[in-house]
Amino acid sequence: GVKNWKPTLPNNWGNANQWDDSARAMGIAVNGTPAVGAIAQTDAGGWGHVALVVGVNGNTVTIQEMNGNYVLFSVQTRSTSASEFNYIHL
Repeated sequence: GVKNWKPTLPNNWGNANQWDDSARAMGIAVNGTPAVGAIAQTDAGGWGHVALVVGVNGNTVTIQEMNGNYVLFSVQTRSTSASEFNYIHL
């Protein structure tokens, strides 16, 4: 999903749990500060997960994600704690 929403992303970042390391290796800012348009990234789960930040309200982020909650091929929007993710700023 995120690659479709941000088509300028490189194709070689690996699984979602590798995206933060791949971005840092390219000199792209990765930190704990959410921003609209940033990529939310976590190493949680077997492969990690990435989503697009579409809203920030204090310590809560609203993300757009694909395959979230193990529902394959579906796009969902949800709000969650900002501390759940790293943020890749392109």
